[in-house]
Amino acid sequence: MHTPIHSGDPVPVQDGTPEPEDFTNEQRAARVQVVLEAHQVSMGEQPDQFFDTHALASLLADMRHWCDRNDVAWDDAVAIADEHYLAEQPCTG
Repeated sequence: MHTPIHSGDPVPVQDGTPEPEDFTNEQRAARVQVVLEAHQVSMGEQPDQFFDTHALASLLADMRHWCDRNDVAWDDAVAIADEHYLAEQPCTG
């Protein structure tokens, strides 16, 4: 059985780093570029500024393996991520 993930309150930041809600969606997307590049390097590949569906799928598969080995419920994490994504969308109404 996997340990459920709870979205809870954000961890307080004491080093001057902006709180998660202060990031723009552009900044959030840019952080993923760093993660994808690090993933490529960890696999012995040269980092590439252009990524495709397969590069993202490889990272997601590795993340799912990590969840299995660390008793984290993948489906719960994805559901919470979807909630965060929707909450971070600009209001249009």
